[in-house]
Amino acid sequence: MFIDLDLTSGVSIGAYQTIELIGKGGFAEIWSGMDSQFKRLVAIKVIPRYDAYSTIQFKRESGMISRLDHPNILPLYDFGEVSKYRYLTMPYLTGGSLAQRLEEGRLPLDEIVALIRPIASALDYIHTQHIVHRDLKPGNILLDAQGFPYLTDFGLAKEITDETMPMHSVSGTLTYMPPEQFSGSELSDRSDQYSFGILLYQLFTGQLPYEGRAALGMRQLNADTDERLQDITLVDPTLPVTLNDLLGQLTDPDPINRPPSAVKIAQDITAILQGLPGSHEAAKTNTPYALASDAYRQLEAKYVIDQYIIPWSQGQFSVRLTHFVLLDSLLRSLSALVTPDVRTLMLRGALEYNQQIDYWWEIGSEAERQQACWHAVLNGDSDVSLKALRLVMTVVQTHATSQENISAVGKRLLPLSDFTPVALEFLEKSLPTSKKWADEIPQSQLNETDDNLCTVAMSDAPLAHRAAVLIGTARRTHAVIGLHSSPGQRDPIFIAYETAGSLPSQIALMKRLRLMARLAVLQLTRQPLTALSQYAWAVLGNVLAFALIVYLSFRSSDSTNFFAVARLLNTLGYGLIFGLIYATGIWVGRHISQRLRVVPFWLRAVFGTAVGGLIVAWGFILFNRLVYANIDIEMIMPTASIINGWLYVAGFVVSVNLPVGIQILLGALGIAVAYLLPWLIYLTNPDAIPPFIFDDTYPYTAFALSGIAALVAAFVTLGYCWRDITLYLLNRKHSTGTLLH
Repeated sequence: MFIDLDLTSGVSIGAYQTIELIGKGGFAEIWSGMDSQFKRLVAIKVIPRYDAYSTIQFKRESGMISRLDHPNILPLYDFGEVSKYRYLTMPYLTGGSLAQRLEEGRLPLDEIVALIRPIASALDYIHTQHIVHRDLKPGNILLDAQGFPYLTDFGLAKEITDETMPMHSVSGTLTYMPPEQFSGSELSDRSDQYSFGILLYQLFTGQLPYEGRAALGMRQLNADTDERLQDITLVDPTLPVTLNDLLGQLTDPDPINRPPSAVKIAQDITAILQGLPGSHEAAKTNTPYALASDAYRQLEAKYVIDQYIIPWSQGQFSVRLTHFVLLDSLLRSLSALVTPDVRTLMLRGALEYNQQIDYWWEIGSEAERQQACWHAVLNGDSDVSLKALRLVMTVVQTHATSQENISAVGKRLLPLSDFTPVALEFLEKSLPTSKKWADEIPQSQLNETDDNLCTVAMSDAPLAHRAAVLIGTARRTHAVIGLHSSPGQRDPIFIAYETAGSLPSQIALMKRLRLMARLAVLQLTRQPLTALSQYAWAVLGNVLAFALIVYLSFRSSDSTNFFAVARLLNTLGYGLIFGLIYATGIWVGRHISQRLRVVPFWLRAVFGTAVGGLIVAWGFILFNRLVYANIDIEMIMPTASIINGWLYVAGFVVSVNLPVGIQILLGALGIAVAYLLPWLIYLTNPDAIPPFIFDDTYPYTAFALSGIAALVAAFVTLGYCWRDITLYLLNRKHSTGTLLH
């Protein structure tokens, strides 16, 4: 049964911040953590504040460890209490536990000898301090980066006094416990020697007695049997038989018969193994580096890097959060170890754990950034992939991305999530573009991407429009064929069709024609309020312009009376009626030219000019018939009126995609030419009736009047454009003023 303290990464406990859960027991959790005062990685043993007993136990353990001083006992940095927890902090060791090391397989003899001497030394030392560990096992022996062992976890340890000696409490790890610990008999340092014997058996054979299915100490409690430790040569015949005698002494059921010194046993084992194959290092004495030394820090960094760099070179990222934090702190001052592979590994870790991204991003090359980011995109969870993909789009040349990577991102468009809009943005930048649809649909890595784009485009998601636009922009034949048409403005196949300007040949001709007709209607009828606004501006401009011409050209017996009732009524009436007709022609021509994108621009410009010009021409003819009563109807030539009508609207139609200023100039030019060209012909040939007969007494004043009226018509007709520009400038000025304040 394990305790659960409901702790998470990033919780502050005293001066320490938790990083990662690295161990759990029945009474405590072990977390890696960062010491905010000394900026070092530590191990934090966290104990809940349950009751008075836990308080006594915590004080006993912390007091006991704090007075121990031995190179093979993990030192205590600090201990304390917070609202819900008690804690002890110790150095964090990167080598893990001896139990983890044994899980990798049996140890060579030289490594066993190198381990048992310092462990034995630590045992003898605590016994001189009148302390019994009571839970000696591989899990409570930690290794540093040098493989040097440290005895730890004194949670069950007891101080031997007259009060504590009489009785064991039945606590510990069953397979390592001596008989007296099972029975609750007298406590002594010989109890640890028994556990040391079981530990040695496990080191030499790679397994526990009875393969861990039974506890030797429990079996030895039976008075009817003389249970002894199994012969190690049954597991490995190459081991010296004489080791059985030493291990048998250590695991004798009677504590009195056990050797008093673990160090003496370690020396005897060293002597027995001397000269055996694999024990050539047995007699060698290595002086380990101190944990706080620069030499150890470099060794530790290299040790951790070596654990992960080979899997990383094979495309596997397995760096634990604790080790990432450790390397991040160590490598800042160990630049010689920071190779390109290490930089990519660390940037990948930064993306995985959302820590120190800026630092590792800054020191990496473009290729290293791409490698780390793409690995995170393809292999990370959704949050990591999202973060990495956003980074990819800020620096990587997305248009040069491989199809494999594009496909990997495209596959994750669905199901819809926070990743979808970023993936769609990436595809908008990276999908290969083409000026025409593919003649055939080849089998491609991107087929699944196309299918997902098609699904998104046909969904009700806010991204549906963007997906349909992308299908058209990139001319994804496989995707557009999957789109279904249905009535409505948001029909995705119309969006793709409108964006691309065409459909692939794989779609049947009759279906393409039907879609073209429907799209044409859709383009001309969408956004009716915007169209109505544009029409209103055109009406206002043409009414003002034509009213100005009528007003200034009015003929009467009292031509100097500018406020004559007849002049005003004619101006108002003709201006409204014919200004409305001319405005309709301009608006229709521009509307077709702007919106009918189902056909090429040149075709819609011709069509718009033709239709709009005919409306204006009808207005010219009507004006001549109604106003000039003394003119023979046969003298009004429809052909000339039609040509003049086309001239009137042509400038507005052909300039719809040009800047506003040029649209005004071309629009005004068309109106002026439509009035002046036939007027000049009329001056030389009175039989050719123009759209408007100016004052022939001063014929050339028509140039000024036509020019001014044309500019008024063009400027006001495009008033909606000026309105948008003015609002933009005002908003920009307001934003600038806010920033200054």
